[in-house]
Amino acid sequence: NEVPVERYIFSLNPGLAVGAVSRSGREVRFNRDLHLLTVEPSAALEPGGVDSLTVSYAGVIDERACYPDIGGEKREESYRIVFYNIAKRFAFITDSYVLLTPESLWYPRAGLSQGAAYPAVLPMDFTRFTLRVKTAEGLRAVSQGQVDEKGGGEFVFSPGELLPLLSLAIGNYRVRSLTVEDSLAAGDSRLAVKTDYSLYFLEGHDFFSQYFSEVADTLPSLIRDARAGYENKLDLRYPCSRLSLIETPVQFFAYPRSWTMSMETAQPELVLLPEKAVALPSVNFKMMSYFMNRRGSRGGNTMSPDEIQRSLFQRFVNETFLAGSSQARGMLAMRRRNRGLSATIDFGNCSVFPLYHSRVRHFTSAAWPVFNAALEYYLNARTESQSPEFIRFILGLSSEERANLALMERSLAEILAAPLTGDDIYNIMKIKCAYLFNYIKSEVGDKEFENFLREFLGSRVFVDSRAEDFIDELDRRCGIDFAPQFDAWLHEKKLPAFVFTGPEAYQIIEGNRTRYQVLLRVSNPEPVDGLIGVSFRWAGGRGERFRGPFGGGQDEPADERLFPVKAGQSKEIGLLLDEEPRAVRINTFVSQNLPANLELRLGELKPKEGAEPFDGERVLDRLPDLEKPGTVIVDNEDPGFEVHSYESESYLKKLLNLGNGDEDEYIGIQWWRMPTRWRMTPFSDFYGKYRHSAHYIGAGKGENKVSWKADLPHSGQYDVYCYVTELPGRWGRGRRGGDREDAAKDFHFTVSHDDGAEELKVDMDGAERGWYLLGTFYFSQGEALVELTDQSKGQLVYADAVKWAIHE
Repeated sequence: NEVPVERYIFSLNPGLAVGAVSRSGREVRFNRDLHLLTVEPSAALEPGGVDSLTVSYAGVIDERACYPDIGGEKREESYRIVFYNIAKRFAFITDSYVLLTPESLWYPRAGLSQGAAYPAVLPMDFTRFTLRVKTAEGLRAVSQGQVDEKGGGEFVFSPGELLPLLSLAIGNYRVRSLTVEDSLAAGDSRLAVKTDYSLYFLEGHDFFSQYFSEVADTLPSLIRDARAGYENKLDLRYPCSRLSLIETPVQFFAYPRSWTMSMETAQPELVLLPEKAVALPSVNFKMMSYFMNRRGSRGGNTMSPDEIQRSLFQRFVNETFLAGSSQARGMLAMRRRNRGLSATIDFGNCSVFPLYHSRVRHFTSAAWPVFNAALEYYLNARTESQSPEFIRFILGLSSEERANLALMERSLAEILAAPLTGDDIYNIMKIKCAYLFNYIKSEVGDKEFENFLREFLGSRVFVDSRAEDFIDELDRRCGIDFAPQFDAWLHEKKLPAFVFTGPEAYQIIEGNRTRYQVLLRVSNPEPVDGLIGVSFRWAGGRGERFRGPFGGGQDEPADERLFPVKAGQSKEIGLLLDEEPRAVRINTFVSQNLPANLELRLGELKPKEGAEPFDGERVLDRLPDLEKPGTVIVDNEDPGFEVHSYESESYLKKLLNLGNGDEDEYIGIQWWRMPTRWRMTPFSDFYGKYRHSAHYIGAGKGENKVSWKADLPHSGQYDVYCYVTELPGRWGRGRRGGDREDAAKDFHFTVSHDDGAEELKVDMDGAERGWYLLGTFYFSQGEALVELTDQSKGQLVYADAVKWAIHE
């Protein structure tokens, strides 16, 4: 340091014994309980002088010092991989193997360790490291930087950049390396760059080479293409000249942290892989090769060995290293909820995203300590693909919707101060950060914000910056003070809610070509601002979410247009398209809406004479009327809706004490396991103001029923309707044709009116989607009642909304 300091404080593992300390005039103390090495002041330095300190230490690693922010109960949970319970280890020092990551504090790190300071986010120090390792001959050391093998078991590592962290592995490693040449744009020319890739695997663990023998010469091009696709989505470039993949013992475990998307499995220049790649996605090359051959033979399109191996490699790289890190995590969380598992299930997070951002730059702020994590989540979301819709339909609430429900009770600042589980924090941060930066983008402009972000981040590599610098520079360039927006984002407890009317869609002739006009009205009656994103599913299949009713595969990324909707504001949004849409997709980000991502299907688009094209948005004078005067609607989410279930618990359920105390409010529709009592499920096609949901139950004998009670304002003849939905699913026939049996068949309603109670049998299999007329009846002013039982010849019965409308 070039200026005097009050004291130096370092974190060091308490299992290490501090020996000689060299610095005249210094008093050095090591508090093992606090893991802190403290160096007290000495005489002031001369201007320009350099203060230096040498510390000698030796010993073993006390793993109890790792992850101080992880409570005892969570630490005691089993680490499960498939059917095996595995003892968690955070560091290894043996005669034949060593693994030391920064979490183990194997070398002095300035200040407190991150976990000890939570929820404060400490600055990140970027340091010039040189590491010398002396080990037994025959063992190989692996760390960051250029390695100089001196012989006799001696290695010297010299990173070319300032790094925030240093790791070390020593073992009986074998290595496979290759260099990939690429070029990057540099002004009007191209700059040639080279990256050295290395795979370090333990002796006898080469189970993979035989599956890539045909593509050994083309691996550089495959890697270059995969990297280019990832970097184009992320809009960041890999800043280092080397990347090493290192096999580690299966016991090595890394906890996710609330304040960062980085884990110990991703270190600067290094990614740590579990032993023999156990449980990593797409690693069963033998089985995958077999199915590719079998599928090709059946379809008459046999794949060559070269094509199979290319596909194996691309799939493994994409799903293991380049997938958005929340995808596998979200799927595992859903699986745990569905199976009622309490043990930790972790397949490792090998995403390279931290090597592009989290491990190469950092933002510190006392006012907005969560800013650094917010930027991480926003950038990582660029690489994610949307999970198939049928998964959410089957499992119930998505991770984003669960996060929204949590945010309806507490602000983000309150949640971070008393954190929930890791999965919940992850999902809350994901949607809050997506909202924050997309809101800024909607105010600034898409291209303008992306250009700003690219330039700003590109100039801050291997450095810790102030979050305030980001906001000040954004204000300077765009003329908008976003500091209040950041404060509201962190501390606001209320959520917006959106009411949609329409959409209206038709063909329009503009010049000599046919275009497609979509009009959508949106209102936000709540006292807090909101944001929606609008995209489309196309008639040609691009961005297709469904195959049949619902199908496999992931959504393709959609071009999403952003529209802010202020508190109490209504807007009409016009979108003029060159391609025919099949459905409007609406992302409500952070809101009270269920589902959080709506899909409003469009019918056949016909020409509309005299229609003027409109692309953009305009503010309306008032909220649009959802229904005509004299109409009363009772939804299944309204107080007038009641459930009357008479479930008979099975002996086995009672024996296992499978009560309902911890069950979710909303569930999915699982065709193979229908509920025996009424349960709520969300779906875009159900009726709702903010929440589109319905109650449903497995078909029975009529013992379980629901009722809708309305307070009618006037006496008279009323048309009574029920809301009908087309349910997709395993046995849902859909309106696209096909011979599969529809799950919904006959529904049995009872309408109580002035002339008595009339029982009605409705054929839901043949009913069109929307309001279905049950009949016209006379009601006196006051209470009106409609009931529905679970009696049906189909597979299920659902109860959505009932409407009473004055008969005209």
